[in-house]
Amino acid sequence: MLRRYSAKLLYELKLHAVSEGTPAAGLSSLATVYARTLGDALRVAHPEAHYLTDVDPGFYAAAYLRAWALAAQMARTLAERHGRRWYASRQAGSWLRELWSTGQRYTAEELAREIGHPGLSLDPLADDLRLQLGGL
Repeated sequence: MLRRYSAKLLYELKLHAVSEGTPAAGLSSLATVYARTLGDALRVAHPEAHYLTDVDPGFYAAAYLRAWALAAQMARTLAERHGRRWYASRQAGSWLRELWSTGQRYTAEELAREIGHPGLSLDPLADDLRLQLGGL
């Protein structure tokens, strides 16, 4: 999913950069860009016909990537503060309840800073992936 959403974001950035002021008929050249971008990332062929239907509004792919980045930072912080079995810790539960008591008031960047990171970062997510892939 991470590879797919990264590729989708890359493609959507290209699509929106080209589509500014371009008539719809002129966008068909992006079909090849779509198929190549997703195909290269996922290592499976992607049909060119989906170049406009596989686009979410408002760069939704970026929202997923940001959420995964924050989740990895949160997991790292929980493990550092409460150990590998943080999910069994009452203190961790209390800390999470307090952190989440404000609902969606804070941005991902603000939450990352609140839990001790300088801001939102993909580094913990990349580290987790490397670990899962056996240190590649």
